[in-house]
Amino acid sequence: MNEKYEFPRVMKLRYDGPSRNVGFDFCPSSLSGEDLDERCVFMYEDDAEFVISKLRGRYPLIDPQSGEVQEKFDPCWDNPIPRPVWLDIANELETLRTEEAEEAEFVRTFARWLRQALEVGDYVTVTGNL
Repeated sequence: MNEKYEFPRVMKLRYDGPSRNVGFDFCPSSLSGEDLDERCVFMYEDDAEFVISKLRGRYPLIDPQSGEVQEKFDPCWDNPIPRPVWLDIANELETLRTEEAEEAEFVRTFARWLRQALEVGDYVTVTGNL
């Protein structure tokens, strides 16, 4: 992918509550420990559900860093998700058809971010703030 997009730090679709509420950081992560935090995006829980629901069905997963088995998605902690899982999800999102133009653009934007995150990182970690 040659084109680079600038992404908002907070991606919002429908969430209209307080600016500090439950949500998830999506951050590219490096096996070498390189700090990639400036490339993270945050989504409030309601807006992130379209991705989180796709992740939950793929557990148990192997933590790409530690090799340990993760039995389920934890909304309160780090969830390192392997690259192949994210590539499958990116493919699903890119073929997803929605009736609302705003929702379709939101999904496409996240899929673009995900592809770019996987170019700079080895996997993507989802961290909840619940």
